[in-house]
Amino acid sequence: MRDYEVAFDAAVREAKRRAQTGFSAAERERLQRAQRLMALAESEGSTPAERQSAYQRARRELDGLIALPEATTDELERRIAGELEA
Repeated sequence: MRDYEVAFDAAVREAKRRAQTGFSAAERERLQRAQRLMALAESEGSTPAERQSAYQRARRELDGLIALPEATTDELERRIAGELEA
């Protein structure tokens, strides 16, 4: 569980680092939206429908911007699904 957090945080840090040179303003906005959506997807105060929707929207925001390792993506999906089932 912690591994996915570390990998996701590393990807976000790398994206922020690259934002200074490699991302347009629109792409930086997408990264910020994805971060907010992931926080919503993991929030205990969110409904299951909100969590699922937020996760799917975050993935769409990240598509084409940063590549998360498959293991990280799998763990994110397992974690969100587990929280939805709880």
